[in-house]
Amino acid sequence: MKFDILQKLKEILTKIKSKLRSYFVSFAAIVIFFAIFSFGVNFFSYFDPLTFCYIGIENDFLGGNQKTVKKAIVQLKRADIQSYKTLCTYVDTIVEEHCRASDPRVSGKEIGTYEPGCYIRGSKIINLIPTKEDDQFVINQRSITIRKYANFSKNFWENRQDHTPGINLRF
Repeated sequence: MKFDILQKLKEILTKIKSKLRSYFVSFAAIVIFFAIFSFGVNFFSYFDPLTFCYIGIENDFLGGNQKTVKKAIVQLKRADIQSYKTLCTYVDTIVEEHCRASDPRVSGKEIGTYEPGCYIRGSKIINLIPTKEDDQFVINQRSITIRKYANFSKNFWENRQDHTPGINLRF
């Protein structure tokens, strides 16, 4: 009698052990896949898996520095979490390119080429001037610029209205 109970208990424990092993292998595979995915996504963009914040970064390979953009975002996250949340919500892409507010072929002047960045109203894209420099001053300046233009994007998307009477685009 005792032998049968012990034998059945051993069979049950063996089944549980094999199921736990398969669950552990599945869990480990999921963790490894997520780690590889996060690394791959972070190679060309900014991805924070804990807050599900994804921001594409398009850098200028000849004159830009993607690392300073990522460091500026991390600095913003540490210094001002509310601005970081605004950034994650209202900005999809940060592009390293010069901002031009006018066409020099028309007026003969270029406006905005010396600004640290710009936001094009109605988009979720922030432009930053490209720079190869990798010092703390550049990171601080980019963090301030990203915060400023993320708030511009937030203001547009929260206050936008259709020009057609009777239609409200707020969701």
